[in-house]
Amino acid sequence: MCALNQTVVHVERNAESEWIDLAYDHAGIPWRQRHEVMLYPDRQIVVTMQSPIQFAEQATAAARAVARSLRPYGVA
Repeated sequence: MCALNQTVVHVERNAESEWIDLAYDHAGIPWRQRHEVMLYPDRQIVVTMQSPIQFAEQATAAARAVARSLRPYGVA
């Protein structure tokens, strides 16, 4: 999940998800990207966020909220 021009900033796992935070520059501007994988017994759901670093905290919070709101079909 990491491209050649990206640097791993942080990796974390817990009971419900795992994620990787990446840093990279685009057009001279620092960016952040996060891939969060929600773990379910029979599948995984990935939510990806990327934004310029100045908006990364808000974008990460929004992506985490989206990730936690998702459920596989048929799961209550």
